[in-house]
Amino acid sequence: MEMVAAQTIRAKKSGSMLADSPDIDLLLRLAGTSQIEEAFREVGYKRAGPKVLVAAGPRRDVARLLAALKHDKRLRVMKKGRLTEKDLAMVEGAALVAARL
Repeated sequence: MEMVAAQTIRAKKSGSMLADSPDIDLLLRLAGTSQIEEAFREVGYKRAGPKVLVAAGPRRDVARLLAALKHDKRLRVMKKGRLTEKDLAMVEGAALVAARL
């Protein structure tokens, strides 16, 4: 997920996003599609189940956000580590979407 988010950040800076807004761009990349309806169906908001919060910005601002949220038992910070096969497939899918456009 971290790499897909980085792709969205780079695309925003270079003016090459898949959508008009970074949140939809990230959703498209996570789903590995250029179709918004399909992306929402695949990885969009669901009432039940876990949720993901992605925070990007200056390191000090993200650190401040993490400090403010650290006592919330509903949240779990994902540690950096090795990518799983599913993670790699997600990154590959996001790269393919970018290549098709």
